[in-house]
Amino acid sequence: MTQLLNSLPQILTMLLICGVKIIEMSVQSIRVIMQVKGQRLESTLLAFLECLIWGLVTSAVITTLADNMYWLFAYCVGFAAGIYFGSVLENKLALGETNLQLMVDEDDGNRIIEYLTNNGRGFTAFEGFGYEGRKFKINTIIPRKAEKKIKRDIHKMAPHAFVVSSGIGNFSGGFGVRGNRK
Repeated sequence: MTQLLNSLPQILTMLLICGVKIIEMSVQSIRVIMQVKGQRLESTLLAFLECLIWGLVTSAVITTLADNMYWLFAYCVGFAAGIYFGSVLENKLALGETNLQLMVDEDDGNRIIEYLTNNGRGFTAFEGFGYEGRKFKINTIIPRKAEKKIKRDIHKMAPHAFVVSSGIGNFSGGFGVRGNRK
């Protein structure tokens, strides 16, 4: 690998190292998220690819470190950029599910419950009492890919809704999750 890189013009070699490192770190970002979400097989395959890339690039950079600091600089830029692009890519892929917790007035709660029901989403609603009177707390698990749209729809129905979303790892059971109904 080092011989191949040495045969290329310096700027091309630096761009190649940087680009491959960006790919490696993006793969790593996706792998970690998949691992946390319990997608073992997929994360294992990505780990193999990540390790293969790492071995090739890192060995080339380390063996020439004393003679060529430019390659190290390209490696570091690729590492940092890969972290950034990996998080952007993961956000676009929107892997997994999100737990939405909603705190709304009673009237808004009834509209949201109807919306969730009509869209085949499972939910659990609790009645309570807050500073301004009767409230509903509604919990629902939704695909992350649908989160923006659902939150936008909820805020159209209930502009003052208090919404907390949090990513979740593995779960089992439930209604209206992962195609259980719609």
